[in-house]
Amino acid sequence: SKQCKIKFTWSRSRRRVLVSLYCRMEVFSRFRRWASVAIFLAPAILVGTLVSQNWTERGQKIERSDVVPANVTLQQLELLRRSRASIARLRVLCWVLTSPTTIKEKGGAVFATWGKKCDKLLFMTSAQDNSVLEGRVSLPGVTEGRKGLVRKSQKAWNYVYEHYRDQYDWFYKCDDDTYTVVENLKYMLSLVDTRKPTLLGKHLTEDGVHWVSGGAGYVMNLPALRLLKEQIDKKCMLDPKRPHEDMLVSLCLKKAGVSISNSLDHENKSRFMPLTPELHSAPGAIAKSPYKWVISTSADRQAENDGPRCCSDLAVAFHYITPQAQYALDYLVYDLHPYGTRLSDLQHSR
Repeated sequence: SKQCKIKFTWSRSRRRVLVSLYCRMEVFSRFRRWASVAIFLAPAILVGTLVSQNWTERGQKIERSDVVPANVTLQQLELLRRSRASIARLRVLCWVLTSPTTIKEKGGAVFATWGKKCDKLLFMTSAQDNSVLEGRVSLPGVTEGRKGLVRKSQKAWNYVYEHYRDQYDWFYKCDDDTYTVVENLKYMLSLVDTRKPTLLGKHLTEDGVHWVSGGAGYVMNLPALRLLKEQIDKKCMLDPKRPHEDMLVSLCLKKAGVSISNSLDHENKSRFMPLTPELHSAPGAIAKSPYKWVISTSADRQAENDGPRCCSDLAVAFHYITPQAQYALDYLVYDLHPYGTRLSDLQHSR
């Protein structure tokens, strides 16, 4: 005969529910009369593991469970874990087009906010720039101003190819007034076959010419970079009729057989935004602004909505962002949240 009791206890140090089974067994009276067996509940093990694992974000350690909704299922947590692992394997180089007059303030804001989330961050400027910002690359033989953008972009892509082509999977270009959510960029790229030459960005078109917006940021993979390098060597970016670097890059890749891939999300909403969040999200704001061309030149007309449906929930980039707005967006994206949507809110409860 035997008599057993079950006792439930919470271990703060181990962050697990302990279930103890105490049995008094007459058969083993010559041995210990009481036996204790610790049994861990399977859900408690999984949740405890998720809580105990640290997730590095913005240079600080936060708990992984702190960045997912409290009502998420265990199956969804596992899918999220696998997705994060897949995204973490992607290596993205980001290069920012800047200048000696803007690198300190605008480049500094990029570096202090989203830039450090790139696997490699470069600031492309001219040779006369003597700033000390980490990642600065002084390109020889280029002039500043709009007339020099094409040559600067050409030399920048040559530099990226010669120094980093074998170290990264994707190569992202933007301006020093672009704000980028790197995690969303990597998520989008994780859905793409990296073996096929690919160019992604805000798709614009006018008079039969198709290109990606440079200000909203565009990204290509290594096979596309190799083809771009071949076209640059063939002087394809020296077309005096095309003064815009983003248009020339797109046309050079088109000559190599690379078309602009679809960057819309599953709801056909835009990921790359050529204007500020205020202009895109306020109803009718773009039509009343000097940037009406965004509507008329967009190749994704079905995605050109303002108001709540302006942008993807997983938007990648916005343009014309001031240095002050870079910090504000960083706070809104990573810190501000409704109470009760993160487990860390529990420590504020009374």
